[in-house]
Amino acid sequence: ELRRRNIILRFVTNTDSKSPDKVLQKLRDLQIDVKEDELFTPVNALVSFINNHEKNSYYFMVSKVVESYFKYLNENKKYNFYFYEDFNFQNKIDYVVIGDFSDRLTYDYLNKGLRILYNEGEILSLAKFKVFFTQEGANLNTGAFVDMFENILNKESYLIGKPSKEIALYSLNGLNIKNDEVIIVGDDINVDILLAKNIRAYSILLRQGHFIEEKNNIKIGFKNKLKPTFIFDSITDLYKTINSI
Repeated sequence: ELRRRNIILRFVTNTDSKSPDKVLQKLRDLQIDVKEDELFTPVNALVSFINNHEKNSYYFMVSKVVESYFKYLNENKKYNFYFYEDFNFQNKIDYVVIGDFSDRLTYDYLNKGLRILYNEGEILSLAKFKVFFTQEGANLNTGAFVDMFENILNKESYLIGKPSKEIALYSLNGLNIKNDEVIIVGDDINVDILLAKNIRAYSILLRQGHFIEEKNNIKIGFKNKLKPTFIFDSITDLYKTINSI
């Protein structure tokens, strides 16, 4: 319906364990018609950041899939990229990129990252939420490790993913639209509605999906002055009433 009205769409996710092409393929496998230039993950937001800071050096603590993505991106050696297996401590590192590295988590992997950060490297975090949920229950998320390094080193990381305004601004780059012409739709008041607040956009909160895991997050959000512009029980209800928005 939004496409029929020629409304610009952007799909913004905090998935940091997959490369953008893998996320896009998963959506298409679900028969969700998302175009490549409409999808923004912390990974391609990071690419935008790197392109604006090409002269800096980067060490990656990310999943094997995301690491392969950045190795492919740097085939012509345009960037100063370093990875776990080829890094030596003679290299000066400006930024340590921390994403989901659960598929390679070892003491040595963590310790090498710590030693690099001790040498004054700054932290670029792809996400900061400490827990995610599956059918089995709670799981450690990227933010748990970011928080650990922040506490040890007494320094703040620079957040690329939601609810940082960076990922939203990257997704809107070049569109020549104002922030008050944007509506952010999401299912988490502490991620999506906060993101809307951070860029001064309108917001729609859906009481479904991730919202189910946070049964009282509307109360928490209101307490923190995160009031959505609109609230709907589901995306179906949003579709039915879209003419009135």
